[in-house]
Amino acid sequence: SSSDIYEPMKLYFDKVVEVVRMVLSKLPAEVSAEISRTGIMVTGGTSKVPGMAEYLSHKDRLDMPVTVADAPELSAVIGAGAVCGNKDLLKTIKTSF
Repeated sequence: SSSDIYEPMKLYFDKVVEVVRMVLSKLPAEVSAEISRTGIMVTGGTSKVPGMAEYLSHKDRLDMPVTVADAPELSAVIGAGAVCGNKDLLKTIKTSF
């Protein structure tokens, strides 16, 4: 049932809240305030879990708008494709193997 899935997912969502708060705390105040005002966009297949955006945006959690990307499960592939198609941007990415 959906209640069997809710508790493990809640732990994951709470970790997302923790990390977002940590990142916002390290940003300049004006940048953090702007992000808090305009909100964040979540991507990846997990962002399609019903209620995730509402859970994250709740006033007791992030207290900001949370939007799910269009085709969130494809976001990484679309982003990688955009980078590969831009030679100047590709040069700025460093990898070490």
